[in-house]
Amino acid sequence: MNQRQLSYFLEVYNKENIARAAQTLYISPQALSKTISALEQELSVTLFIRKPNGIEPTKDATKLAAHAKNIIEEYNFIENKLFEGNEETKLLPVPCSYDVPQSIAPDFFYEFFSDNPNIRVQMKEYPDNEITRQLINNEAELAIIPGTFEPETELKTEQLFTDRFCIVMNKKHKLAGKKEITFDDLKNEKLVVKDMSTVTSIVQRNLFLQNGITLNVILETTDAHLIHKMAEENYAVGMTLSFLANKIKSESVVWVPFENDIFKKTLYLTYKNDFSLSKEASIFRETLMRYFDTKEFVKKH
Repeated sequence: MNQRQLSYFLEVYNKENIARAAQTLYISPQALSKTISALEQELSVTLFIRKPNGIEPTKDATKLAAHAKNIIEEYNFIENKLFEGNEETKLLPVPCSYDVPQSIAPDFFYEFFSDNPNIRVQMKEYPDNEITRQLINNEAELAIIPGTFEPETELKTEQLFTDRFCIVMNKKHKLAGKKEITFDDLKNEKLVVKDMSTVTSIVQRNLFLQNGITLNVILETTDAHLIHKMAEENYAVGMTLSFLANKIKSESVVWVPFENDIFKKTLYLTYKNDFSLSKEASIFRETLMRYFDTKEFVKKH
């Protein structure tokens, strides 16, 4: 179990309703139910009894809640207080979409801190709508998020990079020899995908439906490594970004792009139009833009 699972559990425990808890957490009820089920499986207990008008915590849930609250409080104490004694250090939260940190090499962060020892970057992954909420509510100055933004939005965007989606699969899979994947190729395939509640995923799903294909999704996850593991074991094929497919190496897995690069994902450095960036945020923005200007996959895709 991890901090995110415990936080989700506590929200469900307090709300006694999956849908209301999911709304507060900015995730889909399906994703939240899967998180709770995974936690129940890991602990070998039943945490909630499902009822027509909601859910009822079990005795095991009550026991877990007491410990989970203490654990979350300790996490918060460490995050908020660990650097309190150093008045020169400025915390710079940069919420980002899932997998964004993997697109940035460790040496970028090492060199950034070496050049700016008084700035501590806090890069955490969140659902896209939660990131937007944080920006609008001034809880963060900068964020990295995908999507198309309407002209009247409060947010200003600067493009970082665009990458194409691909299908990863076991080398023995029947699609492994293809040069490109078509809509029809996935008609009867078991598929593992990222969170389907995101704008990018919704657009992709609608394109499949427009081409007469209903996807057989057997697993939604935010973990790119799990997608590749499912493909490696030949349990399913996985949909992921090509830079992740290249990064997560396996001798038994290959990846094939979609025909004509029909599915792409563009990431933007995002901030509010009417908000003056702090010195720390401005330095990070300039450094990050220079970094992505030099990246090879930006130019290719």
